[in-house]
Amino acid sequence: MGYQVLSRKWRPQRFEDVVGQKHVTSTLQNAIEQDRIAHAYLFTGPRGIGKTTTARILAKYLNCQNPQDLNPCNECKNCEEITAGRSFDVLEIDGASNRGIDNIRELREVVKYPPSDGNYRIYIVDEVHMLTKEAFNALLKTLEEPPSHVIFIFATTEPEAVLPTIVSRTQRFDFKRIPLQKIIGLLRTICEAEGIQISDGALTLIARKADGSMRDAESLLDQVISFAGSDIPDESVATILGIVDYDLYIRLHSVLHERDPSGAFGILNEVLRAGYDLSEFLAGLADFWRNLLVLNATGQPDLLEIPETYHERFQSVAGEYEERDLLRLLNLTLSAQHQFRDVRNQRVFLENFLLKLVHFDSSVRIEELLSGGGASGVEGMSGTSSGTASATPKRGRQSRGGTGRNIGQKKTRVTGERHQTTPEPEADQPEENSGSANDTSNAGDPSGGNSLSLEEFQTSWEEFSEHVKREKTMLGQFLTECEPVNVSGKVLEVLFDRTLKFHMNWVRERSDEVEALIDDYFGRTVRLKCKAGDTGRTDKRTREEDAEQDPITRAIIDHFDGEIIR
Repeated sequence: MGYQVLSRKWRPQRFEDVVGQKHVTSTLQNAIEQDRIAHAYLFTGPRGIGKTTTARILAKYLNCQNPQDLNPCNECKNCEEITAGRSFDVLEIDGASNRGIDNIRELREVVKYPPSDGNYRIYIVDEVHMLTKEAFNALLKTLEEPPSHVIFIFATTEPEAVLPTIVSRTQRFDFKRIPLQKIIGLLRTICEAEGIQISDGALTLIARKADGSMRDAESLLDQVISFAGSDIPDESVATILGIVDYDLYIRLHSVLHERDPSGAFGILNEVLRAGYDLSEFLAGLADFWRNLLVLNATGQPDLLEIPETYHERFQSVAGEYEERDLLRLLNLTLSAQHQFRDVRNQRVFLENFLLKLVHFDSSVRIEELLSGGGASGVEGMSGTSSGTASATPKRGRQSRGGTGRNIGQKKTRVTGERHQTTPEPEADQPEENSGSANDTSNAGDPSGGNSLSLEEFQTSWEEFSEHVKREKTMLGQFLTECEPVNVSGKVLEVLFDRTLKFHMNWVRERSDEVEALIDDYFGRTVRLKCKAGDTGRTDKRTREEDAEQDPITRAIIDHFDGEIIR
């Protein structure tokens, strides 16, 4: 017999040999022991993790002439034929090549015949999700009530593509990605048995590249052995697999830490000259930040997917970063990975990205920023342990008090459904805030001293709009987009931005309804007047105003003598 690749030579032949799928193999063995064999199974999960292998082991056991300890003997005629793939009672069907309704009709005719040598006729359908909808439907009746001697085992990497009516007629088993350490352990066993000299670091690189697939790991090991022979240096593994080694990322960290753009460009040139896949370079950089973040956050090297020889160096590098900075660096790199897929000039993109990392600024907690200036710090600001800052807000429209129907800073007395409000005296309130409009309003309002000033309408308008929105969503939303600008006698004038004429006309047509709501909420009878103009409340200008009036933003601007760039 000619050479056999490692993935076939080391294919598991017993349930216990299947790596990383104990939850599946134990359940199947328990079912065998209790004689609870189902007529159909669905094995799902990523590629190369043992779905078809487990299906074959189950088929061998069910037709084995001398089963032992809930495993096939692997010595009888039936076991040998199934292992070699020449058994008439175990048929493996490729769903991608036999996906049509005619293929399923043929299958429905064949299942009627009893097994020739074994106890069951077993059909293993790989990549079952490739069957057409018509083929699935043709299989439904046979799958639900097959002959007693027939068992179906379906395998797929895309269970969501299998019709729910098919899934509901099977026992589903979800196979998992194989953990890194389990892959390394089996690769080490294979290398020792094959007489291959290789370091744990090189095996870690292979296992990482396999990304949870044992078959991929064995195929990659086969490739490395073909390249380097029986004595494999780490450099050969990195070269043949196109993996950027950890030393390069540690050097990249150094030049970024020193803010050295020429050094960063030099490392990128090394990557290009070596012919590495640039997407692999970015993926490796994301892993690098992730490992540093894990070390920084937990201090547990065991959680890293790197060789133990690098643990100490990674711990040293991680100590030079704040956790929040590593999180930002990781997010930047993941974002770059996402954008990289659609980039035409990859070199320019990476150069630009590395320059961003070179000029990356460390984040500073707001309480450190505001308290670090000592006497020059911002008066009235106090830090909190969560990294936020608080301030006593100045009086004005940004300081809105109360919730529900508590309006501004006024004492409120509820009579029936009306609010009788009396402004609370404020020692530092400028006299001009009362304005002549208030005097006119009081004179013309039958409620006398219960009239509201323009400022009081403005202060509580947002709360009033939110109150209306609970019952009348659209009307409340449109009211949030205007603001009171004048109170004269019984007339309340509200201003809409000139870009919102539709909203203004909509409110104007319902002015009677709005006036009743104002009367109910404020306890003030008014006539509503809507007009359009330049309010400065378009999206961009509103954001700028909010930013300028935010006490924390204002404090930072004052502290650094800065300005908001428009």
